[in-house]
Amino acid sequence: MIRRVRLLAGAAASLAALSPAFAQTPAISVTITPSSGVEGSKFQVSFSRTGDSTLRSTVAWRVSGQVDGADFGVAALPSGVITFTPGQVKKGFALFSGNDTVVEPDETFDVVLSSPTNATIATPSASATIRNDDVAPTKSPLTLVNPSHSAYWAREDAFINHILVAGKDHDLWVAQGLFDPASARFVKMPPSGPIKIGPVRGGGVPGAGDFYKGKWILDWQGDGDLTITGSVGTLTRVSTNRIEEDYDPALHGSGAPNVRITRIGAAGISNIRFYRATDEALINSGKVFDPRWLADVRRFDVFRPMDWTGVNSDRELAAADRPLANRPFYMDGRVPDWVLIRAAVESGTQLWLNAPGLLGCPPSVAATLRDTTLPQSTRIAAARAAFDQVMASPEPLNWARRIVAELNAQSYPTNRPLYIELDNEVWNTTFHTTFNFYTGIGQEVAARHSGVAANVRAGYGYRSAQFAHLFAQALAEGGRASQPWTMVLGAQTVDPTRTVDALAAVPAFGGSQPMSRYGVSTTNYVSGGFTWHRENKLFGATFDQATWRQLWLADLAADPAALYQKITNYMLAPTSMRANVAYYASFARAQKAAAEAAGARWIGNFEGDSTDKLDAVLATSPAAVALFRQWHESADYGRVITALADDIRATDPKAIMATYVFCAARRTPQTPWVECTPWDQSGGDNAAWNALLKP
Repeated sequence: MIRRVRLLAGAAASLAALSPAFAQTPAISVTITPSSGVEGSKFQVSFSRTGDSTLRSTVAWRVSGQVDGADFGVAALPSGVITFTPGQVKKGFALFSGNDTVVEPDETFDVVLSSPTNATIATPSASATIRNDDVAPTKSPLTLVNPSHSAYWAREDAFINHILVAGKDHDLWVAQGLFDPASARFVKMPPSGPIKIGPVRGGGVPGAGDFYKGKWILDWQGDGDLTITGSVGTLTRVSTNRIEEDYDPALHGSGAPNVRITRIGAAGISNIRFYRATDEALINSGKVFDPRWLADVRRFDVFRPMDWTGVNSDRELAAADRPLANRPFYMDGRVPDWVLIRAAVESGTQLWLNAPGLLGCPPSVAATLRDTTLPQSTRIAAARAAFDQVMASPEPLNWARRIVAELNAQSYPTNRPLYIELDNEVWNTTFHTTFNFYTGIGQEVAARHSGVAANVRAGYGYRSAQFAHLFAQALAEGGRASQPWTMVLGAQTVDPTRTVDALAAVPAFGGSQPMSRYGVSTTNYVSGGFTWHRENKLFGATFDQATWRQLWLADLAADPAALYQKITNYMLAPTSMRANVAYYASFARAQKAAAEAAGARWIGNFEGDSTDKLDAVLATSPAAVALFRQWHESADYGRVITALADDIRATDPKAIMATYVFCAARRTPQTPWVECTPWDQSGGDNAAWNALLKP
């Protein structure tokens, strides 16, 4: 159903036709472009005056009908008066439609003219349609997964070809002339001997059982020899460029095998593959992703491959610095863009992409930012001094165009939501390069614009507005102007005031995108049972770290079951205490309020689950480690996951609940967020997630 909004014209429109005396009377017309757009679109309202332009003319305009002010992000329907000064023949303004999350019919609105002075009305109204782009949720909340690092030790086995997660020395091989990145070939051997490509399989990991047992194939193209060393099964050379391995962890060990190049001929070596024999038909047909992994990802709604983009390494200053499409090694977040997008396409998930944060930064400034021997003030000052050069750089637009080209090449659906986030956690001082870069940008923005804070969040908000403006341009150029998408502002969950700083810097930049384009995102992490914090009240009050440890170990020694229950009660207490479920919920509501006050949205979470790492001193106790694992795999931890989902659902039914990461290595005191491994789907935590995910 289409609802129409009409602006009714005055009756003077035909006066010019009644008498020659009116032939030169100015006539005012109105048009709207585009004629339709999804929620969040910009509509340009243009007024033109023909005839005698020597006089001052005015005309009233208003929006009316079945829409309301909320459809344009304001309290009341827009209206006003357009004034043409002597000599003026063109006027106009932009109307931004709101980007809500309500499923509703399409809405057609008209801008209607009335009450002209020193003019007549040539066209009484103009129309445009706001197309609904919201889909009724099939479940709530939406769920998001962050795949683990593209490395063999992540043990997610995302790729059929396990060689893709090797090659940590790729850049060194290129520098030494051993590997040609343009042709993706090894072209010569080093004087030192074999080239170690690296570990390529999790091997017989304790607890994995027979998950990796079976026949594996190593094959390659070109002229040369390869072999497999380490924890390797029985090898059979089937042909010149093919080796088959029969692997049994019970017989051959629990380590990871290593693929090595022992000889390179004149034609070089390329297209090295190491894969399960059962996947041979898939890999030969061009499939990239392990079907087991793909089946897991399909259960989620949103796919955020942040660790695959490598943004935390801050390596990329230009769009061309992204990994080449034919790169044969994805180790350490060097996954090509087409792979990121294809993963979302094949899994049916909404793609969440993290853009490199230093795009456009001059190399000399980047070198200064990375030099930790320099005072922090020096590094920040270098970024601030480069402000104009950074903002004038074509690299953000180059990156956006590359992404849109790949969206088209991989057939990412034009009606599927897309999320773009600039970098990752720039407020996190751990990532000192981007923290200092955006602090410098923020200081310069504050110097040029009143009402903007001189801090890292302001710099981040300002550049996010630039990226939003340029990404919208790239989408339009690529024929995807109707693509539903959100510019994500990643927020520090416990600090809504800093979120306000980022939001305030967006209009300072301006650009084409309305505030409704922006979505504030937080984390749904919980902790407090195994990790000390100065605000932690696990034992009824706050204590220094040494005392907290003593109390914890004393309770463990006296009654482990009682300590277990105390941890559960802390996490599920209705009172907000540091990092428990109620604590998260209170900040989620505060972040939502901050976003909506600025005309933006709170979209949910970009990471989450337990971040309750086992305290280093507690980790020396086998009993503490056992309790840690028992609790995190229990039905009680499952209750915490369910309670988080309930609070997210109550805050916003269309918000996102995140996990970081769903499947990776065996749960350890350092990785409490891991929900499962490919060989272990047991535990109350997995039961809770299974209830939230798609079947």
